[in-house]
Amino acid sequence: MKKLLFLSLMAAIYACSNDLEPNIENTDKIGWRTLPKYTIPYQYPSGYVETEVSSNLTTWSTGATASQNTSKYGTTSSIYEINSRIITIYQNTSNQLRSVEYVDGPNQWTIPSVVSTATSPLLPTIENQDGTLYEAHASVPDITGQFVKGNTRTGYASNWSSTYNLKSGGGAGSNIPTNYSPSLEYHANSGGVLFLITAVINHSTNLGVPGVYWRYNTSNFTSTTAPTISLGTSDPTELNASICPIAVGDELWLFYTIPGSSSQSELVIKYVKATISGSGSGAISGSWSSPTSVSGAYTNHKIDGFYDSSSQKIVLVFQNYSTGYIDLAISGDFGSTWDLSVTGIASTNGAPSIAHL
Repeated sequence: MKKLLFLSLMAAIYACSNDLEPNIENTDKIGWRTLPKYTIPYQYPSGYVETEVSSNLTTWSTGATASQNTSKYGTTSSIYEINSRIITIYQNTSNQLRSVEYVDGPNQWTIPSVVSTATSPLLPTIENQDGTLYEAHASVPDITGQFVKGNTRTGYASNWSSTYNLKSGGGAGSNIPTNYSPSLEYHANSGGVLFLITAVINHSTNLGVPGVYWRYNTSNFTSTTAPTISLGTSDPTELNASICPIAVGDELWLFYTIPGSSSQSELVIKYVKATISGSGSGAISGSWSSPTSVSGAYTNHKIDGFYDSSSQKIVLVFQNYSTGYIDLAISGDFGSTWDLSVTGIASTNGAPSIAHL
């Protein structure tokens, strides 16, 4: 009887072990791997999409190569399917959008797949909303203008939808204009609101003017009050260095920089914030704050980041303007102070992104 119990126990252990994958990237640290808590997919100077991984935001190690296709301008990333997969989107040198995905297991980045027929001269964006992946990008300008287009996908290995125009209000001719790389941010606190941030060039002032849109569930996007900030208009540097939205509690924070200036002071990361109405509405309630600087953080690329509600930390990832390396800016007190001690993670010549569990 004891022998039978022993054999049954060993069989159970063996079965469980087959559900785990060996960590061949960091075998000196972890015996069996799950998805890294933090992953930074970034554009290596060669153009390949490489990764850095961490369990604590402080110590980073080299992850697997995500793609050996040449990327352009950087990456955008998200977690989906109950924290079991990372998806990263980038442009190739022909402006075609490609996606690669990481799943549990050793070096499990998929081969690049086509994001429908989508092409864009600017960096795309991706966000997970309740299991559905939403991609958005700026269209190739033509005689009718330049608008935000998108693709959707539900579930791993499913096909992307046909590319469609994102609309405001749903009426004819209500396509959302943009001259900049758009950004998406999902805010679960508001009952499931998806924010879309764009910007257009005011040709009277030759400055970029932001637009803030939101939608609840799958309704069309509705515009709401945007901050009175201005963006530079040099192409493609500033058109790709657009706004990074982060939902922090009941507030929407917008991080940005103005990289076209010759003055380093203009390259400092800044942010504005405002209160979200909530209860299924993403409308801005009240006024936007005045711009506040993240002192010491300088970049001329698009910023990425997230808010961790469990630790109440705001985390930004960006390419350091002076060094060309990836740095972090972390605040645990809602912007009162910023920790800039995590530096030199990896060299990049594009905008890095970060995916977190």
